[in-house]
Formats: sequence, structure tokens, C-alpha cells
Amino acid sequence: MHLLESTFITILAAAFVLGILILVHEWGHFVVAKLCGVRVNVFSFGYGPRLLGWKRGDTDYRLSALPFGGYVRMAGDNPSEDRSGSPDEFLSRPRWQRFLIAIAGPSMNFILAIVVMGILFLVGVAEPTFMGQQMNVAGVLDGSPAAEAGIKAAERAIALKADTAEYHRVLGTLCGQAISANVLAGMKYGHCAQDSVNKALQLDPKSAINFVSRGVGNYYLPPALGGGLELAIKDFQKAIELDPQSADAHLWLGLALRKTNRNAEARKAFQKAIELNPARVWAKQQLDKTPAQ
Repeated sequence: MHLLESTFITILAAAFVLGILILVHEWGHFVVAKLCGVRVNVFSFGYGPRLLGWKRGDTDYRLSALPFGGYVRMAGDNPSEDRSGSPDEFLSRPRWQRFLIAIAGPSMNFILAIVVMGILFLVGVAEPTFMGQQMNVAGVLDGSPAAEAGIKAAERAIALKADTAEYHRVLGTLCGQAISANVLAGMKYGHCAQDSVNKALQLDPKSAINFVSRGVGNYYLPPALGGGLELAIKDFQKAIELDPQSADAHLWLGLALRKTNRNAEARKAFQKAIELNPARVWAKQQLDKTPAQ
């Protein structure tokens, strides 16, 4: 029922807006035709049978049965009909006047758009709060094309400002997430993940998030390529030591512990992550997936 009402309102709104556009368009033809001395027989708001109206001069101003748009009927504007040749007929006017009458409709639509936009800019319109905020990317799917695309962007950022630890950390994290795509990706991005995060730690050795990022890289990187779960666990524990309030460090520690079948410890890590950030749905999902023993 709600969908039906919404569809009906949408159709009405679209018809109303289209009607206004057509009415303004026809009003442009009407005004310029009058200024050029062309006799206008009918100016109608809507289509179909005439419901009511009044006649002023030569023009019948009417409201028609279907009030969506409108039309202008000028004397002598149809070449297929008989004409008297009167100077107030459309086709009897000079070509430049007929040209002005023809373009008056589209011109009025253009002017209407400028006026409406001007009013909106002056008055303002309601918009969601997030529209005025900077977009922050929380992360990308492991092994996804987005991870590889992000790597190129991070590399460009480092090229512009090589002494920024955060840029190196982001690059290392993205390389780490790209590793899980396949074996070839691990070989391609393994060193990038390690070297970039190590550079970030060199620039900022007291940053908990840098240790989390290196831990993520070690989590995905197999021991044969210099990573492994034990190294990842040590990194996450170091991050917690630097910042006990880091929900991400506890969450990733839980993931690494679970993967080594240390489920009881993993559950405690997940519970701590949820305590620090109750809105983190992923942490709750991981806790539910982790057996008690």
C-alpha cells in the first residue's frame, strides 16, 4: 500500500513539474506573439475540453479538463488550414518575428531554470548532515580491485610528501589487503606491505595504528614471504600496549587468535573491541562466529 501511494505521488509530482514547464514555455510564445501583433485565439491551461474561462479581446483564456501543461493557438499558425491573409495572422508576420515567437518558449524555460536555481541558492534546501562532511573511506574489501586502485593513489601521495607516516601506513595496509587476492598478488604486494608499514613505524614509532597496519599485513602474508599469524599477534599486542582504547587493535587481535584456534582469548579480544566501539557490527559478527572453546 505504501509503495502504491509513493508511486502515485511520484507520478503526480512529475506531471505537475512537467505541466509548469509546458505552461511557462507556452506563455513565452504567447507574450512574444502579442508583442509582435499576432492574434492569439486561445491560451489554455491544460488540455482537452474547456471547463471554464473568460475572453478578453481576441483571446479565450481557459482552464481545460487535463491541467497538465497548456497550449497557445495563434491565428494562421497552421499552413494546412485556410488563411485570410490578415496581417495579425502568424504566417503573415515577417520571418524575424516568427523566429522570435518560436524561440520565446525555450527561452522562457531557460530563464525559469535560472530563477529557480537562484531562489534555491538564496533560500537553501534541506540536505542530510553527511552531505556537508568530508568523505572518509573506512576500508576496502580484501583482495578487491579497490585495494589495488587505492595503492596507486597512496603511491602518488607519498611521491608528493614522502615524510608523512600516514601515507606510508595507508599504502602498506592496502598492499596487505591486496595480498589475499591470490598467490601472485601475495608475491607482488608482500614486500610493499612490509616495507611501507615499516617506513611508517620508522617515521612514527609510537603510533598504535601503524602497528595495527603492520599486523594486518602479517595476518595476510604467509610465513614463507615474511609474515605469519604470530608476528601479527605481536603487532596487535604492541598496538594495544601503546593505545589500550584502540578497538581496531583488539578486533584484529581476536581475528588472529581465532585463526590459531585460541578461541577463548579471541572472544575476550572481540568483547573488548565491542566494549570500546559498540556500534561496530563486524566485531559483533566475529564474536558470534567464534566458539566458546
